[in-house]
Amino acid sequence: MNGFQFFYKSFYDKKVLAYSRFQPITKAIFHVLAVIFIACIPFIFSLWMTYTTSISQLEESLEKDLPSFSLEDGKLKADLNEPYLNYSLNEGVFVLDPHNELSSTNLAELGEGVVFRHEEALLFRYGATHSVSYALIGLQEVTDEELTDRIGDVKGFLPLLLLIVSLLIYSGLLGVGFLGVTIFAYVGLLFRGKRKNIQYRHMWLITAYAMTMPVIAFAWVDVLIASIPAYLLLIATLAMVLYALFSIPIPKRKTSEKP
Repeated sequence: MNGFQFFYKSFYDKKVLAYSRFQPITKAIFHVLAVIFIACIPFIFSLWMTYTTSISQLEESLEKDLPSFSLEDGKLKADLNEPYLNYSLNEGVFVLDPHNELSSTNLAELGEGVVFRHEEALLFRYGATHSVSYALIGLQEVTDEELTDRIGDVKGFLPLLLLIVSLLIYSGLLGVGFLGVTIFAYVGLLFRGKRKNIQYRHMWLITAYAMTMPVIAFAWVDVLIASIPAYLLLIATLAMVLYALFSIPIPKRKTSEKP
């Protein structure tokens, strides 16, 4: 069985998951790298779409008549008693919210757009929200008149910025993934029962492959369909680990022959 077949069958085949305890540790590590990468694809794609669309919306909004505002020492300054909302864009809405009055629920109701808050900008798209500090995009000190030129500069290095952010996200999720494999391997040992031949290294390998289906499925569903509570992912992963563990036969006790 080649690597692609093994990867595919690790989604569902308990025999393959049980056999994974004999795989080399290097293959298991590369398997985890691949699983986390595939799981990241919809989130990173959504991130790129949100940032690209939001920058275009911000450029368009700056061409409209906006209330006077500025960014000083990384904080939004605007003489507004309530949030300002500009609906005159082709797509989305531009919001000035210097007092952070709008909640995530309010933003979800607005659909998509950009909101300048007191200390950060929020790029929101139908419930998905990404926070960006003004310092990260070089807008710590800027007036509304200068903002158009600054946004042009941001747009120029946006692909590099998104690439760096994507790599940081992937690296962070890798750390969480390997930590999860380690913890679930210890938990799996508690359920091995009479399978005393199963050691920690075996459980680590089984867990690395058993996480394939729950991690990828939950990551894609969470971004593309509906948000899923994290505890369901933990339960599903543990279930797959035990599904593989219990398929391993219990060694038969050797009986001594009578003379």
